[in-house]
Amino acid sequence: MVGLLGLREALVGLVGIARGGAGSFDTVGRTGDEVLLGTDERHLDFRASVWCQGDRVVVSTVVTLHGLRGRAYFALVRLLHPVVVRAMLGRAAYRLALRERLPAGM
Repeated sequence: MVGLLGLREALVGLVGIARGGAGSFDTVGRTGDEVLLGTDERHLDFRASVWCQGDRVVVSTVVTLHGLRGRAYFALVRLLHPVVVRAMLGRAAYRLALRERLPAGM
């Protein structure tokens, strides 16, 4: 997953799209069981909902495309998006499982 994000960062600059950086996943809102992430850019606006439902985590995304650049960019992103989201959720689950196994204070 880190490789895919690194590739994205390298390629988007070539087509005039801002690199992601730390603000790519700004927290837009939060409730007790959901976090809404997102950003608004010239080529697209997106929101991602990460909702904890019991022992499940549900991720939903909404994208509004702007112009030809946004449509072209998202045509590629659409192919990789499911793979990246699954990898991110798997990594989060792994880290949480590790945290549960460590003794307090470590």
